Amino acid sequence: MGDRAPNEQVLTTGGDESHAEPVVAIAEPARYESTFRRLLSSWDSQKTQEGSSFRELRQTSAVLQLTEMIMDGWERKGAIPRSAAFETRADRFARLIGVMSGRLHEKVSREELAAGVGLNANYLDRAFAAQYGVTPMQMLREMRLNRAKQLLERTDDTLEAIAVACGLSDASYLCKQFKTRFGSLPGEYRDSYLSMQRTDLYGDGG
Repeated sequence: MGDRAPNEQVLTTGGDESHAEPVVAIAEPARYESTFRRLLSSWDSQKTQEGSSFRELRQTSAVLQLTEMIMDGWERKGAIPRSAAFETRADRFARLIGVMSGRLHEKVSREELAAGVGLNANYLDRAFAAQYGVTPMQMLREMRLNRAKQLLERTDDTLEAIAVACGLSDASYLCKQFKTRFGSLPGEYRDSYLSMQRTDLYGDGG
């Protein structure tokens, strides 16, 4: 196995393992397996209280995380990058979405996103919108707000902390964007969500 790290998992090609060529080395196999199992669980689940759109968001997030780990392993192993001449627009967009999902807490500019996939920013906006109905920056904002919504449901973090974790500047900006998107302020949404959870737990007569 040469100089491979102790916990590193290698995906290979070829039937005979002794002659298989390494394709991807997963640096965090436990995290990869955990993410993959969450994805399978989401697919297999037949009964859930979550709305279908939220399930789809979780599934998309898991797929993107898996893709990002595979691509990171590929690049760290020094594999020759796929030539831009053979990279399709869908390839670039998938890579871009993966990058965005991993950088929700960071400030990312439109130009930086475009440079990351080797495209002009104006062209990227047009082509991406034609594919997904929104520009990359609009999708990034949607991803940030959905992440904020998730943190409101699962943590007792302050609005300021959630805003920072989601790359939304401050609590004031978070409140403005959240109300525009979901129709209520973050604090109102959290109170409503917790109230519904208590109702589900104790019943209407609790």
